[in-house]
Amino acid sequence: MFLAQGLEQTDGASVADIATCQEQLGVNFPVDLAAFLARSNGAEGSAGDGYLAIYAIEAMVELNEIWWEAWPDRRFVAFASDGGGETYALDKSFDPPLIVEVPFASTDVKDQNVIGTDLADLLRYTRSGRQGSGMSGNAGERRRE
Repeated sequence: MFLAQGLEQTDGASVADIATCQEQLGVNFPVDLAAFLARSNGAEGSAGDGYLAIYAIEAMVELNEIWWEAWPDRRFVAFASDGGGETYALDKSFDPPLIVEVPFASTDVKDQNVIGTDLADLLRYTRSGRQGSGMSGNAGERRRE
């Protein structure tokens, strides 16, 4: 994936482990995110003008269990970070899930920025240097589950 150029990558996760992770988190990853994790189980580094850390599947499960203590409805599934105060998550209240940027310290849904629907959208966003400036608030026109 050309857009992932600049990210330090690791060995990939097995398809079975990715499926187990999705089941534990209660979400189906976008196709390109699942494919990326099969090639590289996590990655981090420079993404154009931004920074991106995509969590390994084991870390996703652990981090979300901690995060869900603050988000009891389990609406968001964190899968990446900007290395600072923002996390990138799948918003499961939409079908398919949207990728959103959410401040680590916030539990207010109004603080989310909608990025798109797949990993390629997130990579374009981080490469553009627009981190922290997505579309604010809910994408209410998308169909909810």
